[in-house]
Formats: sequence, structure tokens, C-alpha cells
Amino acid sequence: MTYRANNDPINAISAFKHALKLEPTHAGALRALTETYLAGNDTNAVIALLNQAFRQESTEVNYWIVVGDTHYRALRQFPSLATRLDKTHARQC
Repeated sequence: MTYRANNDPINAISAFKHALKLEPTHAGALRALTETYLAGNDTNAVIALLNQAFRQESTEVNYWIVVGDTHYRALRQFPSLATRLDKTHARQC
């Protein structure tokens, strides 16, 4: 979060990816990485991240709320992603 707060997206992305590598269902890291990608208009990375997030196995309700919320945020910011994101993923969250 410090890297993102200091407007250092490269290090922020690296830190959030590392956090997700250690704990693939870390909701905070997922949300922060998605927001960082969205701020940088990196729609390809957003799609890859959200598809990866959906494939994770988790019984944590909060995780699935965050996955659904990040889909919604991505679509609000970039409506053109509607044709590139799997709509069934967001509905299942």
C-alpha cells in the first residue's frame, strides 16, 4: 500500500503480486492490485487477474465479495471490458 500511496505503481504491482503468490485468495491484495491496474489503464492485466482470481478455491465469503466487486469496478471504469470478461464469473460471486 505504501508504494501505491507514494505513486510508485511498478513497485506496488510487484508487492501485490508477491502477496497473491504467497496467499492467492488475499482479498486486500486482489483489490489493491486490481485498482492499481485500473489506475494505469492496464485492461489486459485486469482481465488476467480477475480470471485468475475466479479460478482460486476459497470458502471465504469476503474473498468472493471482493472478486465480484472488482469485476463491477472494472466494468464501471471500462465498459468495453464487458465483451472481454466472463459475465458468469461476476454472477457467481
